[in-house]
Amino acid sequence: MVRSSRVAATLRYAGHEASKVGILDGGFEGWVRAGGAVSDSPVTPTPSTYTSTVNEAFIVERPYVHTSLNKLHDGIVLVDARPSSAYADGHIESAVSLPMAHIWNEDGTFKPVPELLETFESVVGDAPVSANSQQHPGFSRRQVL
Repeated sequence: MVRSSRVAATLRYAGHEASKVGILDGGFEGWVRAGGAVSDSPVTPTPSTYTSTVNEAFIVERPYVHTSLNKLHDGIVLVDARPSSAYADGHIESAVSLPMAHIWNEDGTFKPVPELLETFESVVGDAPVSANSQQHPGFSRRQVL
């Protein structure tokens, strides 16, 4: 799911609308478990022209994070999505820990939306969020919900 999430985040950065980017819940294995149709027949793609407009606002850079850390009184929350052990080894000052593993069930599917909302709200409330994860860049509540 992490790789799928990263691909989805990259597509959003490349300018694709959120309504046209999704993640197959549970991945390919989940699709098969749910009885989804699969085929090993070759497919010949139809050539097309691809254009995109990069969404620069989708990714935050170091100056934004630095400024945000200096504006904590404005309620901006920096979420560290790495495993708890990595967070414990060192993290950006004032960052809160919300490991990505907390959003998935053991079978690789996402937890139900009400449970995800409860998890996110318990950590960040309604504050603006900047997600940080050197292991899984680009993933945030926006992509999940």
